[in-house]
Amino acid sequence: MKALLVDDSEVMRKVIGEALSKCGFAEVVHATDGQQTLDLTGQHEFALAVIDWDLPRMSGVDTVRALREQGRGLPVIIVAEEGARDRVIEALKSGATGFVIKPFDTATFEAKVKSVLALASPQMAQE
Repeated sequence: MKALLVDDSEVMRKVIGEALSKCGFAEVVHATDGQQTLDLTGQHEFALAVIDWDLPRMSGVDTVRALREQGRGLPVIIVAEEGARDRVIEALKSGATGFVIKPFDTATFEAKVKSVLALASPQMAQE
């Protein structure tokens, strides 16, 4: 499986990338902003995208909206530092499949990835 990880922080890309590898993703492609995300999803098939809320040029939520407008149905987890109820609701309304609040531990992140993949494809959850 291949995942797309979008975060402008190199440290967070490393931390989340390692967690995605533990979740069974053989390849994790990195992007640092929303435009790169749109370009990469036009060139590759991904089983999951993990997108930071705060990105340069286009927010994570706006990136998800753009993906949905393009008809891309890949599961998306938004990662944000603030867990305010209104942010969670906005992320889900934008088309995100799940939401994770930083800081998080690996077990919490892995559980979220599994639940999002299960929503996207019940067969993936059984593997």
